[in-house]
Amino acid sequence: MSTLSSRNNQQNIYENLPSSYDESQASAGIPIVKQIEMIIEEIIAFSDTFNKQKKHHINEISLYQTTFEKQNQEIKENHANEISLYRELINIKTNAITTLMSTIENYKKEVKRIEEIRKNHEYEYSERLKEKDKILKHKKEIYKHEKEKRERIYKCEIDLMQQTINHLEQTIRDLQTQLRNYEN
Repeated sequence: MSTLSSRNNQQNIYENLPSSYDESQASAGIPIVKQIEMIIEEIIAFSDTFNKQKKHHINEISLYQTTFEKQNQEIKENHANEISLYRELINIKTNAITTLMSTIENYKKEVKRIEEIRKNHEYEYSERLKEKDKILKHKKEIYKHEKEKRERIYKCEIDLMQQTINHLEQTIRDLQTQLRNYEN
């Protein structure tokens, strides 16, 4: 917008330029020297106006340049701040990931340790069951042998009793036979 106003000012300056030798001034009876002096005064006035406007434009340019440099510096600082914030955020996320990875590794180690303990307990339990089965099997065998032994003993005793009974019966028959023989 300032650029547009400075262009308008330049057009106004050029419109106000003295018109060199004018026929109407000659006819008015103004001498040429006086006309030249008037032209020189107009040129000096124009030059002063031009220099003032030039200084004004230089000041505006300087102000714009200073503003631009400040804005550029602010942009650089903001960019640097954003970069440092992103770096800090990346570091935080990296640290969080590292912590999680470490935690996961610790959990994996703990799971592995627990799994080994479980396997050891299963093995020990399995071994105890095997021992218990062996003991029970051995007890069953002992019980079976004892039972067989008792059965043999009972059988032998029954056989002996049967033999005794048979022998007694035979003796009774023999005695009865003898008794009949005596009676007869």
